[in-house]
Amino acid sequence: ALDDPPAGHAPAGLLALARTLEHGGDLEGARAAFDRVRQEAGATPLALAALLGLARVAVAQGATAKLEKAMSELLALAQTLGPVTFGT
Repeated sequence: ALDDPPAGHAPAGLLALARTLEHGGDLEGARAAFDRVRQEAGATPLALAALLGLARVAVAQGATAKLEKAMSELLALAQTLGPVTFGT
């Protein structure tokens, strides 16, 4: 369960799980995993990827307020990080 991840569980691995859940149609599971990555990754490109995932899930769920929140956070974080190179 996402409530009790293994100790030292890397945000990158959780991001991969979130994407798998999203592609498999488990939008609530994906949302929870993306949110966990966002919290654990701090101000990093991983957090940007998680926020993009949250935005995609919000679009799929028709959740406009959640989409606006994710995009607002994403833009603010992107401005603090500046140009980055990130491949996942």
